[in-house]
Amino acid sequence: MGLENFSFSMLSLCSEVLLFSVLCFGGYVLILLHFLIAHNILVPNTLSHDVREF
Repeated sequence: MGLENFSFSMLSLCSEVLLFSVLCFGGYVLILLHFLIAHNILVPNTLSHDVREF
């Protein structure tokens, strides 16, 4: 009984840590992508100007 509870708590802890790391990584990627787009590194100038017009 105690061992099952321990393994379940470890599993939930691992899943929480994994979810947290995925969220942090996703946020970092979004910020990096937004930075690149804002400075016209990733998107050509013509495309970014067309997007700003709409």
